[in-house]
Amino acid sequence: MSLAAVLYEKNYLASEGLINSNGRRHSRAVVGNVPRKLSYNEEVNNIGAECSLAEHLKLSCYQLQILQQSWPRIKSQGALLTVFRDLTLNNSSAREMFQKMSIVEGFLSGKCCDQKEHLRVLIELIDYLMQNLNGPVRCCQQKCQQIGEKHFIIFGGTLNKVRIWDDFGECLSDAFAKSEPVRGKREAFKAWITLTTFLVEYTRIGYLQQSKKR
Repeated sequence: MSLAAVLYEKNYLASEGLINSNGRRHSRAVVGNVPRKLSYNEEVNNIGAECSLAEHLKLSCYQLQILQQSWPRIKSQGALLTVFRDLTLNNSSAREMFQKMSIVEGFLSGKCCDQKEHLRVLIELIDYLMQNLNGPVRCCQQKCQQIGEKHFIIFGGTLNKVRIWDDFGECLSDAFAKSEPVRGKREAFKAWITLTTFLVEYTRIGYLQQSKKR
């Protein structure tokens, strides 16, 4: 597992309250006392819960600047072109699903789409998050959840049973880590993994919420 993948998993576990600030897993007894992460509905209905995406992610001013300056370069250099290719190499279920996608359709049609279409949607989603770093976190959560909901329309309940979401997060983190604007830069690395964790987690939440409605 790459360093980016390890740090992505650590960041996700920390957001779930499963590890402490030193990166160690809590014992079963301690986990029960750790305040659980609020669900989306609890967050937006909580008094004072409304904040910007940057505040929600606890990004420093420097990290915020790094994200805004590095994203145009990351995008123009095609650094994310390998994300879904790597996902199919690392996850057999993802590989099988992409192999079955012979017709390229948009998400809004409710039909399947290939790796190229997935990449387009991913870049549009990151564009949205970057444009709204100082906007309400609720809007960014909803945008990610909408993408997750559309994945349920495409795949049904199959994504409940496999590690696709975690593997996707690791592949995306790895792509950012290898990009020229981020490679070897600690704060840039931390900022992008933090944003990646948010993107993947709320996309997953949207998918799971949609699956529970069926």
